[in-house]
Amino acid sequence: MFNDEMKNELTKEIVIERYKFIQDKQKYLDTVLHANISFVVKLLVALFSLLIAGISLFNKSPEIISQEQIVLVFQFSTILCGFVCMLFLLMTFSNIVAWFGYRNDEVKLLESFDSEFKRDKPQKRSFLSWQETWFIIALLVLIIASFTSWVKHAEIIAYLLH
Repeated sequence: MFNDEMKNELTKEIVIERYKFIQDKQKYLDTVLHANISFVVKLLVALFSLLIAGISLFNKSPEIISQEQIVLVFQFSTILCGFVCMLFLLMTFSNIVAWFGYRNDEVKLLESFDSEFKRDKPQKRSFLSWQETWFIIALLVLIIASFTSWVKHAEIIAYLLH
């Protein structure tokens, strides 16, 4: 049915398609990271804007918005920020695991052909050069700040309003 030349050609095409698939998945994971960073930044800007607008309105017209409403907005903002950051933290960890899997597949695929073009296995020791590491650190800082702000909301609101 298939001669050796046809099998070799088919194998070559399958390998090329697999390599393209792996590359596409790695690009997708990079795109997801940038989209996640963008979303978290937009969320923070929106929450800070909401809080600043509420405080400004309270300072100019306390009859329109009460201090209790400012406290509720503040508490909701800290809870939302903490929850969203935890969700993105988990998503980032899952993306890192997926990236390691695709990179290992890429290394195995290239090693199977004994070509001069090779990729090294991913090294965990180079984690400081990963954007994901710094995003995780930022998310952890935001989670801690959100929780601390939620717990200390009374002192923070009193400081901001006076």
